[in-house]
Amino acid sequence: EAVSQQLAQARSELEASKQLAERHRDECAQLRESCAEEARQKEVHRQTAAALTERIGSLMTQFNNLQATCQNLSLDSQQKAALESQVEELAKMNASMQQAHHSLNAESETLRQRTSEMHQLQLQVTHLRQYEAGYMQIQQRMQEQEQRLQEALMDMSRLQQERYADQATIVRMQGEIDSAQDTGEWEA
Repeated sequence: EAVSQQLAQARSELEASKQLAERHRDECAQLRESCAEEARQKEVHRQTAAALTERIGSLMTQFNNLQATCQNLSLDSQQKAALESQVEELAKMNASMQQAHHSLNAESETLRQRTSEMHQLQLQVTHLRQYEAGYMQIQQRMQEQEQRLQEALMDMSRLQQERYADQATIVRMQGEIDSAQDTGEWEA
C-alpha cells in the first residue's frame, strides 16, 4: 500500500511537472516570436536613423552654404529676404530631424534593453530544456517503477493463490487425518 501511495504521489508530481513544462514551452515560443519582431523593428529603426543622419548632414551643408552665400554676396533686400526665409526653413527642418534622431536613439536604447531581456529569456529556455530532459528521465524511471510494481503485484497475487491452494490442501489433509482417526477409534 505504501508503494501504491508513493506511485500515486509520483504520478501526481509527474503530471504537474509535465503541465509546467508545456506552459513554459508555450511561453518560450511566444517570447521567440516577440524577440524576432523586436529585432526586425530595431533594424528598421537603425536604417531610419542612418537615413536621418545622412539627411541632417545634407541639410547642415545646405544651411552652411546658404549662410555663406548670405554673408558673401551683396544682394538686394528681396533676394536676401528669400534666402533668409530658406535658411529659417532649413533650420526648422534641421531641428525637426534632430528631434526625430533623438527619438530614434531612445527607441534604439529600448530595443537594446529588450535584446538583453531576450538573451536572459534564451538562457531561461536553455534551463527549461534541461528541466524538460530531467522530466523525461523522471518519466522513464516512473514507467520502470510502474512496471516493477506490476510485476511485484503479479508475483504477490501468484504467491497468494499458492498460499490459498496450500491452505486448502492442509485443510483437506487435516480432514483426512481426522477422518482416519475417527475411523480408527470406531474400529478400536
